[in-house]
Amino acid sequence: MRDHRRRHAHRRRRQSRTQSARLLQRISGKRVHRPRHEHLRHPLPRTRPTVPHGRRRSRVRRGVQAHAQRCAAQHGGPHLRRPANRARHLGHARHRGPAPIRIAIINDRRVAYEVSGDPTGQPVLIIHGAWGGPSSTLWNGPRLRWHAPTGGLKLIWYDRRCAGLSQYDTEPFTLEDLANDAVDLLDYLGIDSTAVIATSAGGPIGLRLALDHPNRVMSLVLLNTGASLMSLTPTGVDPADPFVSDRLETVAKRLTLLDLLDSEGIESAVAASEDEWTSTPQPTEPDPVFQSFRDNRQRALSSLSPDELARLALGALLNMKAQRGVNLSADMIRITCPVLIVHGDDDTAVPIALGRALADGIPYGELSVLNEHGHGLIVNSAAQQVVTHWLQSV
Repeated sequence: MRDHRRRHAHRRRRQSRTQSARLLQRISGKRVHRPRHEHLRHPLPRTRPTVPHGRRRSRVRRGVQAHAQRCAAQHGGPHLRRPANRARHLGHARHRGPAPIRIAIINDRRVAYEVSGDPTGQPVLIIHGAWGGPSSTLWNGPRLRWHAPTGGLKLIWYDRRCAGLSQYDTEPFTLEDLANDAVDLLDYLGIDSTAVIATSAGGPIGLRLALDHPNRVMSLVLLNTGASLMSLTPTGVDPADPFVSDRLETVAKRLTLLDLLDSEGIESAVAASEDEWTSTPQPTEPDPVFQSFRDNRQRALSSLSPDELARLALGALLNMKAQRGVNLSADMIRITCPVLIVHGDDDTAVPIALGRALADGIPYGELSVLNEHGHGLIVNSAAQQVVTHWLQSV
């Protein structure tokens, strides 16, 4: 039956074309040449046939699968990532993957940064911790993330000098230079004023930024940090405190490395500081997220060449040197913006005594103590919730 219908349809098409040719011959008075097998051709462009919705979706799905297979053969994996600025077809929801890392050239210097959270929200500049070098650069595989809801906040992460993916120097720089780098990034992004979160070794940079550029800092959050991280005479703490005593021993070792850098040069200082970068991570950190970062860092260290390790170690030493002997305790009285100090009572890297000294020395300082929490609060969900709530309320 189906073949019978097909033959009749084919015959009708031939008759229709023959009648059309005869009509044109009558009108023009010329014989219309009809080549052999013309009935197999179509005189007009073919229109797209109507395909049922389900079948069309199957065709699209097969095309996507074929594209994935071609890319897997060429690039080693499917290449189907949606662009970050392309809206989804349902509800126009933006792509919620990790924020892209951007590179800016500011004053002939490479600066890596990324923006996450609410694009139209209040800007929040985050000054990361650690001394740069291996401590921060090797953490860029799984970059630090803000897990708490960021309603109304636009988070700006950036890598400091000699840290992360930003440019590495071979010449010394100062704490003021590091604070000015933050201002230059704000200028580059067109931001007049911002809230600032400074953690660990980034704390003195945040303090310096609030002191030297008060009109650019609306509020300041200090996480597990102090006013004098590279000084043997911190203000407002008891040297007999066991945690403080251990901290001062660590500072003394690092100051010895800096003296070696000044007296004997880079190679001797880097060789003497190898244990600083390749030591086993502390297993006593209570936060599992922070511990995972330390484990990833340790694995990445084992794959570095000696030259690469020396370059990263020099960057960390220069960051330490920028804060050598710095004590901002006497200047904190000049800070006029609201300040939140968040510290864990089990912090062994930067004892809570340094956090209490910050709260005592800053006129508008507010201290929030997290019980049974250690260092690395920037990746701690409880600390992030405290900080987010405070920033949304000031």
